[in-house]
Amino acid sequence: MSCLDGRYRRVSLLPETADFQTLNLIGCEGVVSGREDHINQLEGDLWEQWVDFNYRFGQEPLLYGAADRLLYVGRKKQNIEREICQLA
Repeated sequence: MSCLDGRYRRVSLLPETADFQTLNLIGCEGVVSGREDHINQLEGDLWEQWVDFNYRFGQEPLLYGAADRLLYVGRKKQNIEREICQLA
């Protein structure tokens, strides 16, 4: 684990202290920061490839430090317990 891994892992730990379960942490808009005008001109298959590339790289913890933003996806733990009870 690098220093960046540890620092950005804490982003998901903070909500967990407030009774959230982390579902995902994604780095956003860092791979081509400053080049958005060119990316936004892509169409069709090239656009789809870019979306896939950006999504895959955004989930790589070693690249969180290059991201402009981090997107935290989580849910309250009580909601999970309620859903489990409803399934039973």
